[in-house]
Amino acid sequence: MKKIVIALVASSLVFFSVSAHAFESKIGQGATEVDSFLSMQALTMTSPGGESTKTQLETVSLGLHYFVTEKLSLGGSVLVMGVQTQLPGTDNDTATTSTYFQLDAKYHFYEKGQQLIPYVGVSIGDALSESQGAGSVDYSNAFMWTPRAGLKYFVNETTAINVELNYSSYTQDFGQGSVDISSLSVQAGLSVYF
Repeated sequence: MKKIVIALVASSLVFFSVSAHAFESKIGQGATEVDSFLSMQALTMTSPGGESTKTQLETVSLGLHYFVTEKLSLGGSVLVMGVQTQLPGTDNDTATTSTYFQLDAKYHFYEKGQQLIPYVGVSIGDALSESQGAGSVDYSNAFMWTPRAGLKYFVNETTAINVELNYSSYTQDFGQGSVDISSLSVQAGLSVYF
């Protein structure tokens, strides 16, 4: 069902992009973008012994970006997720809350007056996790990187609907050992420009 919704949103963006509107989007040098995304992630956790656990979850993120040139924006974002799972190599169910703090750079491929704008980007940052299970609490943080690509469809001068695909990879060290974590995310969201 989720894949069908994502396909419909993507198809709608392409369909509506063929009809040109007579407005200029507020994207470009000096513009500020505030964005919010809801994402669906396929998360894989692998222990040093090679045992893997896969799960699917939803996350929420909020970002603030500033266009330093006509096509390049720099900024930051915060993403929060919670998951109930069994860490690889353990017999205990574990509740993990992760907060990602990221610095973002995005390059937009567009010309003035274009309504559908593709972009690519990369983020680096910190993945801070709190893991609770078997009567103990572990805290961990790790360096992470995230390449991304997406589309922004402007519905008016200051508002865009966004669809993005990104991949994250990092290693968390918990009390019971390290866990390699990778996630593939499909995000849908909204951006406002001023």
